Amino acid sequence: MTAGPSSGSDFTVYDNIVFANGSADSLLLKNCEDLTAGKLAYIRAKNHLALAGALPKTMSIDIVVGGHGGEGILRNEMNLLSSLAKDEDITILGGTSRYLGDGKDYLVNISMTGHFKDVTFVQDKKIKAGMKLIMAGVTAMLGTSLLKNAFYEELRGRFSESYIETMGYPFDTVDISKMAEIARDKAVAMHDISNGGVYAAVYQITDTANLGITLNHDMIPIDQPTIELCEYFGINPYQLLATGGLLIAVDKENEEALLDAYNEAGIIARTIGVFTKEKERLVISDKFYMRRVLTPNSFDDIEMKLC
Repeated sequence: MTAGPSSGSDFTVYDNIVFANGSADSLLLKNCEDLTAGKLAYIRAKNHLALAGALPKTMSIDIVVGGHGGEGILRNEMNLLSSLAKDEDITILGGTSRYLGDGKDYLVNISMTGHFKDVTFVQDKKIKAGMKLIMAGVTAMLGTSLLKNAFYEELRGRFSESYIETMGYPFDTVDISKMAEIARDKAVAMHDISNGGVYAAVYQITDTANLGITLNHDMIPIDQPTIELCEYFGINPYQLLATGGLLIAVDKENEEALLDAYNEAGIIARTIGVFTKEKERLVISDKFYMRRVLTPNSFDDIEMKLC
């Protein structure tokens, strides 16, 4: 069994071993006490394994630190990652660390291998025209949380503290393992939502499928505090960092069963689109009288504020 990566595929399989990566940059994690670049990279790598129905077994760690970052960063991240790996019985094979440039920020990349829980391999299936696209989770989960943390004092000048607290989500919600497990026996394909937001993820999964899509903008799950936060900063929530969300392609006959399963688990999920033979990626909205074509976007709107 072999499968290679692509823009909408998050892992590689060779000889029944799953390979996946996760990376994160400290530049985006300002004022975050509960989430480090190492922990986020770790969760992202686990997320990618979960999409294949695989459990993590080994990992390697690569950390690049700015010249003024100090050894404390390396020590703290390695201690944290060692603890996480021990808790989940993951063997650390090794890693590298190096200093680059003059800043204090740093980048962590985690390479993981995993083994299938069973013979199910969801990405062996092929997305076809007429299949539905379901989104689990809500828009811009991580991006909203990071903006709230980084600009809390500024936001107090516009919103009440009680309302600010409704913006963002607990950082443990970026782990999509449970979402992927619920969908695994019903999904044709899955793709996590991350950099570039919902729109980028939709473009990627259609690119991999070599299909188009009619995307119902009005059905994309989004919370009102997220809308207001993004309006305040003048950014597009659908192009905002969204680690913690998941896209699932399903046959029509499995659509309602999967939505019911997510509802029973207390997870927000909606059908947001249908795949089409035409390669056009069309975004429509009755609410906003919108009809436009989705184009590739390598830029995440969070970079406008935190980079």
